[in-house]
Amino acid sequence: MYAFGEPGLSINLDNPEYYINREFTALAFNERVLQLAKDERVPLLERMRFLCICSGNLDEFFEIRVAGLKEKIALSSRKLNIDGLRPDEIFTQLSKKVHLLTDELYDIFNKELLPGMKKENIHFLNTDDWTEDIHLWAKHYFKNEILPIVSPIALDLAHPFPRLFNKSLNFIISLRGKDAFDRNIDYAVVHAPRSLPRMIPLPSELCTTGGNYFVYLASIIQTHIHSLFPGMEINGCYPFRLTRNSDLFLREEEIEDLAVAVQRELFSRHYGHVVRLEVDKQCPANIVDFLLQKHHLHHEDTYHCDGPVNLQRYYSAINSIRSGKYGLH
Repeated sequence: MYAFGEPGLSINLDNPEYYINREFTALAFNERVLQLAKDERVPLLERMRFLCICSGNLDEFFEIRVAGLKEKIALSSRKLNIDGLRPDEIFTQLSKKVHLLTDELYDIFNKELLPGMKKENIHFLNTDDWTEDIHLWAKHYFKNEILPIVSPIALDLAHPFPRLFNKSLNFIISLRGKDAFDRNIDYAVVHAPRSLPRMIPLPSELCTTGGNYFVYLASIIQTHIHSLFPGMEINGCYPFRLTRNSDLFLREEEIEDLAVAVQRELFSRHYGHVVRLEVDKQCPANIVDFLLQKHHLHHEDTYHCDGPVNLQRYYSAINSIRSGKYGLH
């Protein structure tokens, strides 16, 4: 295909050099969003918001863009994109870029934003930071709010790996011993209740400096996970999250009943093929390999998180903080 401008001048519009891959441009936009989270001229909580936006954008990027690439790769498509790259080549380059972006995201979070918020009397407490009173409060919270609605799932031949909800918070538990049914169990999965906040504000009487204090739901579950497996030895408990293909696919014959078709697709998108595994960086390699094998993933699909596996959840905590000094309402 040729386009003509000045007389005697022709441009070959099929030349890949004239095109920039759309997946790369989407990722470049997200890199610019992350730079706003790094910009010290931006108010602190606004920087945290930009970090949350970046995290949310990455979720959508995997649900739609990466999922589409994986579908083409699965079909053994060798067709060149308009930029001259095959789907597998695009995926390989994207994977390297996203791993670097994810590492930078957590680096900004841990080295800049968390310390900055602590200086402003906004505290997100890890288990090591809990006082004796907080431990007692967390024990009651687990007993009253979590235990009644959580259901551990033992993994054995009779109970294969469950189909977990898209982007939900889950825990993989390494066990030793026999359960109540006299079964030898090596692994179990616990799904964090979706009805509970991921960052829980502490009661005012436990906030020693009068600031804003939050405890992670994940920390409370990990601390009390032994209550769900009486008589068994807990070797480890690690949070993880699965991102699934969430693109909508409408068949031509269903267009006449568009509402029904969309409703069906919106439901099924929660259980599409898994395209990404996010897991706590402390999770041992053998457990990561187990999760990858169960979801037909490869090592390049794994993202080790140096912090909460879903930073977007900080939105709720940010919105609960009332402080005029940040210029937020």
